[in-house]
Amino acid sequence: MNNDYLALILMLLAILLFLVSFSMMNCASKIVRDIDERNKLIDNLLDKRFKLLNEKEKILNDSEKQK
Repeated sequence: MNNDYLALILMLLAILLFLVSFSMMNCASKIVRDIDERNKLIDNLLDKRFKLLNEKEKILNDSEKQK
């Protein structure tokens, strides 16, 4: 009888561990997805910054040529 309870407790712990690990994997995938979205936003901002800096340099060069 005592072994039956021990086996039941171990099975419940195994199921609980499985559910916790599944939940952690789900949370980790959400975190990775959020990081990927942020990286895309940062890349877009860096691209815009690069374009603006190039445009600024072009305008400065044009103004120097006119002088």
